[in-house]
Amino acid sequence: MEKDIKIYQHADFKLLDNTSDIEKSNPSVVIIEGYASMYKNADGTRYLDRDNESVSIPFLNVDNYTKNPVVVYNHDWGDVMGKCVEIRKDDKGLYVKAEIHKLTGRESAFEAVHKGLIKTFSIGFISNGYTYLDEEDAFEISSAELIEISLAPVPANADALFTVTDTKSLQVRKSLIKEQNNLSCEDMDGMCSLNTKGVTMAKNAEQEKKEEVPVVEVEKVEPEVEKEVPVVEEVKPTVTETPTESPKLSVEDLAVQIVRANEIADKARADAEAEEKLKADKAEQDKVEAEKQRGIDALEYIKERKEAIASTPVSELDVEAIEDFYEVISDTVESIDKKVIEAVTAAQDKE
Repeated sequence: MEKDIKIYQHADFKLLDNTSDIEKSNPSVVIIEGYASMYKNADGTRYLDRDNESVSIPFLNVDNYTKNPVVVYNHDWGDVMGKCVEIRKDDKGLYVKAEIHKLTGRESAFEAVHKGLIKTFSIGFISNGYTYLDEEDAFEISSAELIEISLAPVPANADALFTVTDTKSLQVRKSLIKEQNNLSCEDMDGMCSLNTKGVTMAKNAEQEKKEEVPVVEVEKVEPEVEKEVPVVEEVKPTVTETPTESPKLSVEDLAVQIVRANEIADKARADAEAEEKLKADKAEQDKVEAEKQRGIDALEYIKERKEAIASTPVSELDVEAIEDFYEVISDTVESIDKKVIEAVTAAQDKE
């Protein structure tokens, strides 16, 4: 007759004696609790992180996260360390309770959490809207979806702290296997490696009777390792006003657009000023050229009149006409002198 031995098929285990201290000193799971993200300070003011941002916890959607409540290391989605077993919102922020497992290849990170070398959280989220806080010169993530919670050695939110509240082990005692399978001390001594995974062992017993005895199936006992997905405790948001929906722009994109808009405005202003200066310079030049031309025309007129007088016999000269001519000459010369003085004065003022 063969006797099936109940082995815990879904976890690494060690066969221990009855000393409970061994479980505490070498646990397989560490329970941690704390705020994954802070929203309010102790005095009720808005909490700003190292990026000068504030995540509005009342409007942080956690529904999809609770379907797969992973806890990862430093926002690396491929580096899962455990799971969140409780999550709730309150006036201070997002409070969570999580199990961190001792996984092959991640023993160092597990020990860092167990020994308190890492004790801060960080959250990963998709932003669906933000609001600029003019008084604080900061941004509030007014709407977002939570996608993961991280163990973060250097988080943006310096006060997102957790503490180790409990430990537990996935190890199995010798006495438990012995009692469940009705094994003798000799049976236990015959079991193979102390570190066995997923192996079904059998022991051949002496057949006292010639007839075959039917094998009795023994129900397997699974360890209570997995827990139900946590139910999120709904907390009514303390903010009564609906946040203003904003374009889905990152802070970096917004800053680039502001700088670009300022550059365009400065260039347009400079171009307009340059165009106005060109118009003013051209008008001044046209005015100078016109005055110059009037002076040339006046000199030509005087020259023509002088030649006409010189070629006219004295007996034929019209004295009144000559007097009128000299009066015109006098006015013209006076006008030219005035324009010259104005031009010289203007040139000196510019200098």
